[in-house]
Amino acid sequence: MIKNVKNNIDLTIGKVSGELNIGGLVSFASGNSQILSCSNNGFVNVIDLTASNKTVVGGIVSNNSGNLLIRDSYNTGDLKYGWRVGGIAGGVITDDAILVMDRCYNTGLINGILNTASGANVHTGGLIGLLWTANTSSTAYIINSYNVGDVYSGTFRDAGGLVGSVATKGKGYFINSYNAGNITSQKSTSMAAGIANYSASGSLKFVSNNVFNFGTVVGVKSAHGIGYMSNKNYTIINTYYNNANSGSNYSVGVGMPITS
Repeated sequence: MIKNVKNNIDLTIGKVSGELNIGGLVSFASGNSQILSCSNNGFVNVIDLTASNKTVVGGIVSNNSGNLLIRDSYNTGDLKYGWRVGGIAGGVITDDAILVMDRCYNTGLINGILNTASGANVHTGGLIGLLWTANTSSTAYIINSYNVGDVYSGTFRDAGGLVGSVATKGKGYFINSYNAGNITSQKSTSMAAGIANYSASGSLKFVSNNVFNFGTVVGVKSAHGIGYMSNKNYTIINTYYNNANSGSNYSVGVGMPITS
């Protein structure tokens, strides 16, 4: 357990090659981990990247494996450059595990642009960069949490207000949460979403209840006020968005409820 820990120091990481986990507080969490009442206020900057870079950057925790609870924690520092970048967690792997993110928020800029990497699938999110699992027994909860920082994926892959991308066979619940940051993804094959992008198997269960997007969403391939979903196994209620710059299957008008 990590409790009542604060970081106010800027972190600048030099030349990076291969895989690296960088967190404002925790680089990697494994087993049954709890992060309670913690914060990062430092700027995390990764420079001089190579084409093979797969750096995961998180404001609180970079990466994890196993059950993870993050509660009453926040990030205010800007996060620049990485493979997966998230205001609270860069990449979350929940195989046979449970993730709970409760009463957390991000106000920092999330920037996943890689100046020198070629072909990297970058995922950037206000709270989580990439949520991934191959197991149907895994469950992720994002509750009472929000992002107000702008999120960019630049010329590489996907961006989301709460989660950049979800690739999972498990269950995801987004409850009482919102995004107010501007979301931008500029790659011709990528997507931007006010809440999250889902490229998932048919067994995924997604529930969104009392979730809002107030930010502007800009994407070259597509921009979704709530998010793109590749299957129909979802329940979306009391979920709203402000605007998006292109149409989607959820484009039903400004301020209208999104329903399945």
